[in-house]
Amino acid sequence: MTNTNTNNSPQDAQQRLGGFSEFRLGFLLPYLALLLILKNKSLWPYMIIPLILSVTIYACAFAFLYYLLTLFDTNIQWEFWYSTGHYLSLTINWLLDTSKWFIAIPLALITTYYSFASVSQIIASPVADYCSEKTENIITHPKNNQRIPLRLNITSTAYSLVESIKLLCKQIFYTLISLVFLLIPVAGFLPLFLVTAYFTGRGFVDTPMSRNFMRSKHKKPFVKDRKYLIFGLGIAIESLFLIPGVGIFVLPIGIVSGTMIYCDNDWRKMFKDHNLDTPQGCQLPVKVKHIKST
Repeated sequence: MTNTNTNNSPQDAQQRLGGFSEFRLGFLLPYLALLLILKNKSLWPYMIIPLILSVTIYACAFAFLYYLLTLFDTNIQWEFWYSTGHYLSLTINWLLDTSKWFIAIPLALITTYYSFASVSQIIASPVADYCSEKTENIITHPKNNQRIPLRLNITSTAYSLVESIKLLCKQIFYTLISLVFLLIPVAGFLPLFLVTAYFTGRGFVDTPMSRNFMRSKHKKPFVKDRKYLIFGLGIAIESLFLIPGVGIFVLPIGIVSGTMIYCDNDWRKMFKDHNLDTPQGCQLPVKVKHIKST
């Protein structure tokens, strides 16, 4: 049985689970997030909109790829040795026309698999912020929901978008490095998978942090402390992507999961321990909601 418990004790916050236990909890987070979504219908609109946006963008990309492939038409014509050249040219044309689909389609699917989460977070960034904020309110139950000024909302959304792009650039850099390992038979894909999984989990956790104007200096202690939890979430999300038809639904689940990790931290104590000021415009969770699995 899996559940979430609330505990506001700073001492309990210090008694962290071991690396494997935190990884296991992170791996279970999508399931916990799904339960939270199903229980709170107010979250459903925020789930549907990012899904529609992401699927629409990728559908358009695939349609454009199909159009480009149809433009690539081989027309080799040889005439020698009576009809030998003619039949040989027909064979080569057929092989080239067929191979372009066998090469382009797998490459497109692989690219989609390794980029869907990161690119979708950028596409759906404005909606993701509102989804994360709504999730935080459900988890922490603030007595008074503070109205955030429109100007601050716009600024927060723009900042989140920039942070998502910066994180994507880092992912591309480490992805290019990990491509070298593809030369290793059988296990060569593993570094690329692990890099993608880490940045997927990191991106979902970054959404609530960026929404609250946190800079790198605010994020680093948290990411370091919760690296196993974040990595477990990333592995779970990327594993779900491997299930046909399921992957498109994990974006909203990832946003809720990342917000659950965000609300699991005592930010006030962390800022104090690391001599950090609360970022301007930041609205920290009203209480700590620790996630536990038994």
